[in-house]
Parts: sequence; C-alpha cells; structure tokens
Amino acid sequence: MKIACITRCLNEPYISEFCEYYLSQGVDHIFVVDDCSHPDTYLGLHQDAIVVRDLDFRNGLELDDQYQRIRHAFDWVIVVDADEFIGSRDQTTIRDYIEACQADCVMIPWVMMAFGGRLKNPPRLIESTTWRWNHDLHHRGRGYKFRDRFDRIEVKCAFRTQKWLHTDKHTPSAPIDNPLVIESIDGKPYALSIFYTRLGEDEITRSGLCCYHYRVVSIEHAREKLRNNSLSGYKHACERDLIKWDFPEIQDQTIAKAMKYRSNGTVL
Repeated sequence: MKIACITRCLNEPYISEFCEYYLSQGVDHIFVVDDCSHPDTYLGLHQDAIVVRDLDFRNGLELDDQYQRIRHAFDWVIVVDADEFIGSRDQTTIRDYIEACQADCVMIPWVMMAFGGRLKNPPRLIESTTWRWNHDLHHRGRGYKFRDRFDRIEVKCAFRTQKWLHTDKHTPSAPIDNPLVIESIDGKPYALSIFYTRLGEDEITRSGLCCYHYRVVSIEHAREKLRNNSLSGYKHACERDLIKWDFPEIQDQTIAKAMKYRSNGTVL
C-alpha cells in the first residue's frame, strides 16, 4: 500500500518537522505545494518530501491539481495543512490505521493546540508545544477565523484514491461507487462534511485518530501570520485576536510521544 500526503506551504517555519513526522507515521511521500516560499524554508527537507513549484494558485485548485498528478500512483492520500499533525493516543501509526481500515474515507477532527503566550518560535514545534484546549469548554473569539468550536469543529481527511476523482481543498469529492465514509472517533459511518459535530474530551480520549492543529505557536508566529495577507482569514485580524485566542488548558503529549517513539525506533 502506498500513502501520500499533500500540503501547501508559504514560509511555514516547521515544514521540515512536519515532513519528518508524517514519514515516521508510515507515509511514503509528501508533496509540498509551494506558494512562493523563501528558499530557506526547505533547508534540510527529507528526500521523500517533494516541493512542487509549478502549480497555479489563482484558481484555488492547486491541491486538486497535485492530487490529479499522483492519484493513480498511490492507494491513499491525506490532505492537510502544514500546521496539522494527525496522530493516535495509543501510538498506532497512520499507516497501521489505514491498513486496517475498511472504509474509503476517514474524517479526522481537529484538536486545538495552544502556545501559552510564548514570545519566540521554538526551535522544534512538537516537543515544545504540548498544551491544548479543553474541548468541553467554549472558546469564543472575534470574527469567523476565531469563532467558537464547541458545537462543530473542522476535519481533515484521509481517503482511498480509487474511490474519489477529486479533492475539494481538504475533502474528497466526485465519489465513485458509493464510498464508505467514517469518522475517526469511533469508526462509525458519517456524512461527508468539513465539520465534525460536538467534539468533547470523551471523544478525544477514545478516538482512533485526531488532527492536532498548531495554528499559532508564539507571538512571533502570530505576527508572521498577520504579515502574510495572502491568508485571507487573517486579513482583518489583529495581533490581539491571535494572542487572546490561546487556551492552554490541558496538557496533551500525543504527537510529542509519537514523534519521540518513532525517532527512537527504526523508522527515521
């Protein structure tokens, strides 16, 4: 079985660590769709991470364009952002999960990480960022980007390429022969959507996979995001929005432990 990951990158400070992590989870190749990043962004990138620089971003179909290029060469594809790390609390790898999966698409809900007011970007992301939201609580911010995620929260998907002709951003589209879609909490059938309804701490505890979202990792990082006006969600935000929308309420080392475990073994 061959598994690919597609992500998009514009000066992402932890893209090398992102690739290192997904490769350690059994992903075979990572395709980084570049959006005019500074050349230093990709220093030290693993040889199985391929930077794609020739796609047109103007039509908003760059991720699907890359999917079309690789669809017939891979059995499963994961489409995530470069600040999203999929992992399991019991240290099951992504490959182990997919190889045992009978479904054709897995919807994996976000878990929101927090930075605790840290001033500067840490040298490494995963080991140094281990606090997150308590998803049993409300977290209200200003505007759509910083809205409450109590009632519903975004998902990212892993899906079987022979069952989906396209991907619409991070969600597969144009299904073939009634594919089975499940959620990753209990592995039950779920209507395909960009949202999961009512993720709580009980669901996180028993989940098969979750997508840990490191949206902001420091005040320095918040300022970098605000300078990048191509990210439309931040165009009308201010530094205060990003800093206030930080809720270090529960310590969770799921991703840190997964990275440490795989690094100490034979994978990396």
